[in-house]
Amino acid sequence: EDSLLADEESLDLADGDRGRRQLWLYLLSLPLWVAVVFGPTVVAPALLGTEIDGSTTMVGIAGVGGVAVVAAAILWLGSGIEERLRMALICYSIPFWTIVMWYSYTQQMPRGQYAVAFLGGILGLYVLSELDEPLIEG
Repeated sequence: EDSLLADEESLDLADGDRGRRQLWLYLLSLPLWVAVVFGPTVVAPALLGTEIDGSTTMVGIAGVGGVAVVAAAILWLGSGIEERLRMALICYSIPFWTIVMWYSYTQQMPRGQYAVAFLGGILGLYVLSELDEPLIEG
């Protein structure tokens, strides 16, 4: 199998300063997405003692902003299609699995919507993991 994650090698970072920035991107992705998902929905209501009106909208806006910032960082730090796709797969799987774990704990979303979102997310991550070969050959 020739997908991005099929090889059994560890993730190689670039040499020098660029590799250090790539590592920081990976390390900061988790707190970024945890803050985006849990900030308006869990942390702020716990601190304020009440639910925030429009917290779903805040999560959506913060999510779009997070995707844009991470995409710009990937384009800036990555070199070549395969490296950029691998970085995107790692960085974008974090919010997906964070939301999956959040739902399994709270079960606030209707099951049908959750199932569609879960399967769509898995399909999106799979497509992202398989894109390198057609793009490199094309």
